[in-house]
Amino acid sequence: MAWHPLRNEFLVVWADGHWDWWNTTLYGEILNTAGATVDDLTITSTLDGRCEEPQVAYASSAHGWLVVWEQEQSLSNHDIYRRLFSGGGSPLESAQQVAAESHSEKTPAVVAGETAQALVVWQDTRDAAAKGVDLYMTVTVFPITTFTGHVYKGASGETDQPLQGVGVALSCSNDAGNLGSEIDATTTNKDGRTR
Repeated sequence: MAWHPLRNEFLVVWADGHWDWWNTTLYGEILNTAGATVDDLTITSTLDGRCEEPQVAYASSAHGWLVVWEQEQSLSNHDIYRRLFSGGGSPLESAQQVAAESHSEKTPAVVAGETAQALVVWQDTRDAAAKGVDLYMTVTVFPITTFTGHVYKGASGETDQPLQGVGVALSCSNDAGNLGSEIDATTTNKDGRTR
C-alpha cells in the first residue's frame, strides 16, 4: 500500500488466483481517505504467468505509482518486474524486467521519494551455494511528466486574479471524441498554480 499526498488517496495492490491458481493476476485499487474505491487497476494478466509479492510506492516527482512484483518463470527461476502508473491509475508503460537472471530473484520491496528515482530491492540466489541468499538492488529512474500552469479569472492574458482550489486534469487519447485515460490531476494553490 502507498499514499498519494497530492490526491489524498491510497493504492493497495494484491495477487489474485481465484480464476487460475497457477497464473495469478495482480490488481490494484485506488481508495480515498474514507475507504471508497476511486479506480481499479489491472497490473498483470493471467497470460503473464504466476505473479506474486506485489509492492507499491508513490513517486511524487513522476506523479505516479511504481508497482514491483515477483514473477515465476519456472519452479527454480523467479524474476522481478515493475510497471509505472499515473497518479490517476492509467498505465504509463508495459511490464518491465528489473532482474531476470537464470536463478531466482524473490520478495521485492520498493521505496520512492521526492526525486525521479525509486530503489527496488530483492532477495537473490545467484551465490546461494557459497554465500546463501543475498540482497540486490537497482535504482529505477522515472520519466517526469511536466504538468504545470496557472488558472486566472478574467479575460485571456489577465493574470491579476489567480483562482485557488480549481481542479485541473490532463487526459490522453488517440480519439478526438474521447478524453481517454487520465494521466494526472491536481488542484490549484493560492497563486493559481497547478504545481
